[in-house]
Amino acid sequence: MPGPEYTQVELPFIEQLQALGWDYLEGDTQAPDFTERTSFRQVLLTGRLREARAQAAEIGRVDFWRNSIAQGELRSRLIRRLDSLDLLPFDQLQAVADQLVQTARANHVRLVGE
Repeated sequence: MPGPEYTQVELPFIEQLQALGWDYLEGDTQAPDFTERTSFRQVLLTGRLREARAQAAEIGRVDFWRNSIAQGELRSRLIRRLDSLDLLPFDQLQAVADQLVQTARANHVRLVGE
């Protein structure tokens, strides 16, 4: 039976990330290959990283970061999603959405180089 750290901290955080669209890969503490790793010392899931880089490159091909309409739609979706989760006061949602878009753009530049 899981302890309080799992049920009161880890599981709610996992559920919150899943609600935001993150994938959750349940593992096994004895078998690292169940979590797409060769050992538990491996921090990054390299297969997923390669896939994410390929997706980021595809985003670069459609010039998302030069399309202000698409960026505005992203901000709107982020605000709606954050509002539905009721995590922040409403007056802070725009600033948080802007910061998330800026972070996504910085990550895109790091991954794709544009």
